Amino acid sequence: MANIILNVDDELKKECELLFNNLGLDINEAVILFLETTVKNSDIPFPYKLNDNNLSKISDAVIKKYIDAYKELAK
Repeated sequence: MANIILNVDDELKKECELLFNNLGLDINEAVILFLETTVKNSDIPFPYKLNDNNLSKISDAVIKKYIDAYKELAK
């Protein structure tokens, strides 16, 4: 079993705990449900649009991935 560590705003965590508890879930179960649904549908299970900020984060992550791969090959 793998562990995932998330950093979220304290208030968001409190609100999520209340909401998920009302749905009979804890945060762990809700995250697992999100991940399973994402994999099953090969998509995020709610409408999501990329904006410039999202694209910048994705671009940075892709660039870092290739830089790290290059560094590994250079060793």
